[in-house]
Amino acid sequence: MDERKLRGIFAQYNSFKERAEDLLESCWSLENLLTDIILKIPYHQRVSSEVDIKHRLEKFHDEMKMLIGVYNNSLSSTSKEVDILLNIISSDGSKSSLHQLIIECNKIIGILDEEITGLSREEMDNVPRLKKEIAEICDNLDPHFEKNLNEGVIELEKGHFLASVLITSRVVDYTLKHIKGEAIEEKINNLIEIGVFDKEHKMRQQQTEKISRLSRNVYNHRIDLYPKSSEAFSLLGDCIFLLDLYAKTVKSEGK
Repeated sequence: MDERKLRGIFAQYNSFKERAEDLLESCWSLENLLTDIILKIPYHQRVSSEVDIKHRLEKFHDEMKMLIGVYNNSLSSTSKEVDILLNIISSDGSKSSLHQLIIECNKIIGILDEEITGLSREEMDNVPRLKKEIAEICDNLDPHFEKNLNEGVIELEKGHFLASVLITSRVVDYTLKHIKGEAIEEKINNLIEIGVFDKEHKMRQQQTEKISRLSRNVYNHRIDLYPKSSEAFSLLGDCIFLLDLYAKTVKSEGK
């Protein structure tokens, strides 16, 4: 099937799942609040609050019915496109029906996740070049460098960009720690001193600083950032650049 259609179906069922999870969480919160009110507040003081919560729960149950109805209506066309049997769910507005919807959505999301790369055609065409560069740069280095970066590429190809970035970041961190110097400025000065690049090569210095900043200060310490394919691809390229510098330091120091 056309990858654009697959992406559309994936997004549709992921949306169903996310909305079902939101509704479940909201219902659980309101039901717990209602229980606390009933147990802790005298009847004459809680009446209005109890009525309000029950009214909000009814609205959520109506939303549940509507969501499951939309899901059920999508099954016929999806089954034809993806060749998978998905079960019709009773639209009674209960939480158990939402749990079943989530299970069914996970089924199709799991299948489509294997087929959707998340990479553009140009990026897919560049993956072999990336693998070749990794093999060449890591040829005389500890084999764990290549193993980690290949894992990063595998996650990239699967569309797991956060996983790819985190794997690559640990290679960046490890490599930077093994370049002489405490701060990144000291490391750059050391690279200049041993002739890895010269003082005038500002672009390479800036790239080294950027790699350090992205890996250490952004990807490893921010839980609210989710990299795109281009960012995961770029970090792998930057890591190869950094490993090239590291390999030259190893060679210059006769390790």
